Amino acid sequence: MRVHASHVVLAALAASALLVGCSASGGPTQAGSSGSAVAARIDPQADAALKRMSQALASAQIISFKAHSTMDEPLESGQMGSFTRTSSVVMQRPDKLRAQAHRGDRAWTLWYRGTKLTVLDESKKRYATLEVPGQIDKMFDFMADKYGMVVPLADFMFPNPYAELTEDVLKGEFVGQHRCHGAACDHLLFTQENMDWQIWIDRGTPPVPRKVVMDYKTRPGRPQFVAMLSDWALSSSVDDKLFDAVLPKDAKKVEMSELLKAGEGD
Repeated sequence: MRVHASHVVLAALAASALLVGCSASGGPTQAGSSGSAVAARIDPQADAALKRMSQALASAQIISFKAHSTMDEPLESGQMGSFTRTSSVVMQRPDKLRAQAHRGDRAWTLWYRGTKLTVLDESKKRYATLEVPGQIDKMFDFMADKYGMVVPLADFMFPNPYAELTEDVLKGEFVGQHRCHGAACDHLLFTQENMDWQIWIDRGTPPVPRKVVMDYKTRPGRPQFVAMLSDWALSSSVDDKLFDAVLPKDAKKVEMSELLKAGEGD
């Protein structure tokens, strides 16, 4: 799973904080680690559950879900504050995405179609448009490389979620079968050098993730990101108009770097 170092507003997935990206501490992960090497580091039961989920997500042409998340962030007082965000995401492979996020009185929307990415700060009526690669995973990597942005939970939308999730894993454990918001789930725990993360995967059909916890163990205060995921739909059709940007008539166009910098800490 991708490691994140500090929050800035993005607007593209995740889950949510979807629409809350982060500066990558180690850069975007690169898929392609040996399957056998990964399997040797992960408990077989945990590996099977993660693969089952990944295959379901990878085979879906359209994915939509909602997320309710909290992220610990340092305050000026030195204490750690916990901030809540809600988001909704609709993705159509290979090159369409709409994501919305709310935090307090701030609201953000992202639209991505083909090679055009538009991000709107609804609260301040400012937006930015950018030419990006015409594939969702390449767009995510482009935003990480150019703007230092990594979208939490973006791994679920890559063509090979299993490779993305296990790239930096040192150890994977099967914790047990536990219920999460009423659903029977496989509870897994993974260890990375800078982060430990847990995932609860629905044992039913489809085997979607219901909860994710990221523990940034090397950062001051050991902050956590917690996301509850719901309203999953893996389907084959969606209203194509969802991916067209709808901007207020009085919205001001700014550079993407200016928009994202203005959103730091939101």
